Amino acid sequence: MKTVLIASLLLSACTVAPGTGADEPPVEPPDAPPAGTSQLALCAAGEGDLRGVWSVDNGHGAVSALTVAPSGTAALAGADGTVKTWDINSGELDWNSAEVVDPGAAYGAEIASAGPLTALRFDGTGQYMAGGDAFGSVLVWSADTGFAAGGWTAGEEPITAVAQGFEGQLIASATSAYGGELRTWNLVGTPEVEPLATGLWFVNALRLDDNDFVVAGDIYGEPAVELRSAAFPSAVIGAATARGVSGSAHDVANLGEGRFLLAGSGFLVVLDTNAVDGDQIVALAESEHDYVSIVALDDTHFAAATAGGRVQLGTTADLEILSELESAPMSAMEAVPGGWQLAASGDDGVLRLIGCEG
Repeated sequence: MKTVLIASLLLSACTVAPGTGADEPPVEPPDAPPAGTSQLALCAAGEGDLRGVWSVDNGHGAVSALTVAPSGTAALAGADGTVKTWDINSGELDWNSAEVVDPGAAYGAEIASAGPLTALRFDGTGQYMAGGDAFGSVLVWSADTGFAAGGWTAGEEPITAVAQGFEGQLIASATSAYGGELRTWNLVGTPEVEPLATGLWFVNALRLDDNDFVVAGDIYGEPAVELRSAAFPSAVIGAATARGVSGSAHDVANLGEGRFLLAGSGFLVVLDTNAVDGDQIVALAESEHDYVSIVALDDTHFAAATAGGRVQLGTTADLEILSELESAPMSAMEAVPGGWQLAASGDDGVLRLIGCEG
């Protein structure tokens, strides 16, 4: 087992340049959306315009993974092995100037690890953060202190995805090896000795909540998803494959009721694990873009990010793109709780917040 070195949490204030329009009257934020509807969902329905609202240089080079806690804290993992966190909900965003009105409110904290990080995920409570590195190690930190809460060796290949459930106590991981070396770990116990059996050839994405454990990748080079029980991860309770579609799922979003939105190079597809094999494709959109992230805004709207830097919003029923923004190349994107913004980053190391002005 590799030795994982975790440095103490280093808090550092980050200064964000104040707006230049000091003599202009303050701009009111957009009106709150109707109850049960996020502002981004309005944009996804074609009722607003996507725009960048804030950005800051992460200071650690290319970003390979990104995750957002329920509190609004965003964490970015870099090729230099550093996790940098930003409290992106503490500043008041001025939509007109794309600046943080209170510069001192946005700050960074750093956690150092032993090697390049390739995956990162907060648990549902925001208390723990799990990461995976290029050497096959799975790491868990306390989000409050930055101290190591656990560390295991999952294999010899890079970690492609991590997930956490049951208030951070259950950790799932997959590597780039054939079959994914899919494993689950108990934070207070010992790791599983053998990987879980899976029908997927390669595993690129994991989602874990109180009920569902979702595994996505491909079978015979076709996008595929498995639905497992979070309480009993070895049990596959549903599966679907996008027959006739070429590629592997880079990311997956859970739409509920056995439906999943998969994104990959050249496609978006909604699969139904409850349908018979010939009817499992609910919606399909072929594209020239290489999708790196997919987010379910609600059960009818989604947001997607491409490696080339496009942010697209649309509807899950037909995968029609109704709002689009040209940004910088991206490696990861996640929704900020509350439905007002998306957090994204990529090779330039810049954390960007993207929102909808309705």
